[in-house]
Amino acid sequence: SYRIEDNDITLMVFNEFKKSFPNITYDDFRLNGSRLELTGRIEYSYKDSTINLSLDNIFFNKYITTTNGFGNPALYTYLIWKNYEWVKMKEYRYYNGEQKIIYQRSTLDGITCQETEYKYDAMGNRLGDTLIVYENNKCVSKTETIEENGRPKYVIKYRYKDNDWMMLTKEIYINDEKYLLFRANYDKYYNYISKHEYEYNEDITKVVDTFSKYENGQWIYNEKKEELYDLNDKRRTVFCYEYKDNKWVVYKKYQVTNDEHGNRILDVVYKLVNGEWVNDYKYDLTYDEHNNELSEIYSKYIDGDWVFKERTENTYDSNDNVVTYTYSEYKNNEWEYHFRYSYEYNEDEYKIARSDSTYTKKGWVVDSEYVYTNISYFNNSYNKIVCNYNINDDGDYTDKTVYTYDDNWNVVSEIKYNYVNGEWVLSQSN
Repeated sequence: SYRIEDNDITLMVFNEFKKSFPNITYDDFRLNGSRLELTGRIEYSYKDSTINLSLDNIFFNKYITTTNGFGNPALYTYLIWKNYEWVKMKEYRYYNGEQKIIYQRSTLDGITCQETEYKYDAMGNRLGDTLIVYENNKCVSKTETIEENGRPKYVIKYRYKDNDWMMLTKEIYINDEKYLLFRANYDKYYNYISKHEYEYNEDITKVVDTFSKYENGQWIYNEKKEELYDLNDKRRTVFCYEYKDNKWVVYKKYQVTNDEHGNRILDVVYKLVNGEWVNDYKYDLTYDEHNNELSEIYSKYIDGDWVFKERTENTYDSNDNVVTYTYSEYKNNEWEYHFRYSYEYNEDEYKIARSDSTYTKKGWVVDSEYVYTNISYFNNSYNKIVCNYNINDDGDYTDKTVYTYDDNWNVVSEIKYNYVNGEWVLSQSN
């Protein structure tokens, strides 16, 4: 039958498949010129002794409820109309009368969408979920979460490549803390390069890190580290192994000691000589009251004594940003300065400039200057040189080159100057 009212036409179709109640569909159309456009539908159906009603608009959504043999709701599905087809957006399953989500789809933009499937046991206890990301209707990545006793236990991330899922990372929760079990290194095309596999004991006082390389389609053992933690004296002992003749062979050991704030204050490295561990080299570190590293001294064990070799020193501003980094070497029983980096920051505490200095007979002399091209937290290490100085053995300037750039940081000019009688004199311009 039809109903026509104000250019709206309703078509009622009776498809009787059970004598006690028919399957009824109401289709709504709208006249657009001489063309009919479907705008909505109402469906009544009879199933499992229950009348089910679904209502949709062709440009909006519809709901489907499925009942079990006792007439109780078992499945509830929500769909939207998109690109001339119904797309499932959410789905719920009933466990002992309680509604729990088992599927969810979210569209991030016109290109990317996500699908999440939730898993439960027969009693409705959650077992985990799987999230898949699509781009241009193709699988891109997947994240699996496995739960135990209502808490996450494992989180595994994959990349879809060559019709298979490529594992990137795997994490485990121990006492509600997250630890890595697997981490892959790969190139920009998602080809494996290497991987780390981790093992832990129950109280995380022992960690084993196995490093393998991917060669000719196979994983090849390369190195292994075994870390042992002594929580009483805040010391960590690490044994280093290399893979030789199909077995792991230990070749180095180092011990790291931390202060009460967790700062590394001593790092001693040992080497294996005739089956015994002997001192090799060490690092001594100091910190300020804000736990900023002030100095690090590298020493070598020579003829039964520790001998200073290298030192780095840092200074900081009131916001704990590094202002200077200074490198020295120990020669003739004293520290000799070599070079220094000095940094400038804007009001947002991002690096905006750096000057490099060389220590000469006349003290510190700037030998190069840089600016940072991307003033943001993630990109402030990307810099461009703006001036380069040449200095003679007496610590005097001889010449310099000044660089200018366009808005895309392409070099526009290189201008060279000579240092003559205390003044910069133009030499060459490109």
